[in-house]
Amino acid sequence: MRYRSSHNGQPFNSINAGRRFFLPIDVSGCIFWVRGDLGVSQSGNSVSAWNDQSLRNNHLFSYVNPTYVSNAVNNRPGISFNGTSQGMYAIDSSSLDLNIVTCIVVHSGYGTSTGNPAGLVAKRGSTGTNYQFFGNGNQFNGSVYTGPNDTDSAWKIRYFQQRPYFLGLNTFFSFKNGTQLFGSTDVIGAQNNEVMWVGMSSIGEYLSGTIAEIIMYNKLLQNAERNRLYRYLGLRYNISVTLA
Repeated sequence: MRYRSSHNGQPFNSINAGRRFFLPIDVSGCIFWVRGDLGVSQSGNSVSAWNDQSLRNNHLFSYVNPTYVSNAVNNRPGISFNGTSQGMYAIDSSSLDLNIVTCIVVHSGYGTSTGNPAGLVAKRGSTGTNYQFFGNGNQFNGSVYTGPNDTDSAWKIRYFQQRPYFLGLNTFFSFKNGTQLFGSTDVIGAQNNEVMWVGMSSIGEYLSGTIAEIIMYNKLLQNAERNRLYRYLGLRYNISVTLA
């Protein structure tokens, strides 16, 4: 069993920002953060839990155990999903029921077949959809929105932001490596009592690929905040990204 959530004996989220490198929790409003080298509970390479580092305790538990990959991208670890049965979930909490949300996912992979969305982060169930963020081989989905084709399965930084409808402004935006793919105006889904899925959705839609890091905020980020995260992620995973 391996578990790491500290550095030199101190939890990462307790180390003063002035004494370490930038971390996502240094941007206010962080409500969920998992990273492949932090808080992973595993037996061999089989992952049973992935602990949230945001201080909100939105820990992930395995639906069907995904696989730990020690060198997934740029010598950094990640969690691999097989596209057919593996996924994880966080138990419903008030901090995850969001009308305004920013979600950033570093991942590779796609859906298992043409037209089949690949679930990254989704909070959807019988009581309605709060948010759904997908990335897959022939489409790029966020909530119920479908944007331009996105056919590569390479490692990428996905950036989603969602907000309530206001004066005809776009409510949903999605970006890949800093480049906007599309925006949409629509009614944001209702808050619900469902779990939050990772690597799949409540109706399957499994990701065939690997996730290295997920970061979520309960607000829309300012450009300066977004750029801090882009620099951090781009450097960490050696992914070229366009700044805001």
